[in-house]
Amino acid sequence: MFRCDPPLPALASDDARAVARAAFDLASARALGNEAALLRALRTWSTRGGNEAALVRLHLLDALVQGEAVVPAAAVLPHRSGPAAVAAFVLLARDAHLNELELLQSFRARVGHAADDLRWVAEGNLLCAMRTPGFAATLLRDIVWELTVVVESSART
Repeated sequence: MFRCDPPLPALASDDARAVARAAFDLASARALGNEAALLRALRTWSTRGGNEAALVRLHLLDALVQGEAVVPAAAVLPHRSGPAAVAAFVLLARDAHLNELELLQSFRARVGHAADDLRWVAEGNLLCAMRTPGFAATLLRDIVWELTVVVESSART
């Protein structure tokens, strides 16, 4: 459906549907260069609770993903759980070297979830590829090491 009204002014609305629709339109159009307006709206909707606000945040983060935005970690970190978690991870992973510490903290927070947590596996793959200091220690910390020593003597007594 073609929309005649520009989506940017709607991002400043207090109406959850209008903001979500505007973000959806920007994501669908893969509109580049709207990061500032999307981030302003994200800051506004980050302070609001409820299902509508969570859905708006998901649409705003998705528009940033679709618009190929490089977003500061501080804007993404509050959204690492809930419905927007995947979009937040994609934005963090987009510039993994810049967000290395945040990715390591997230990885450490979910150690033990392993195989059933695909985001944990993806974070681990990124951290391993970057050879992040502390990554191996995180993996090896809870391993119980056992040492067996066998002594053999060839001398006959």
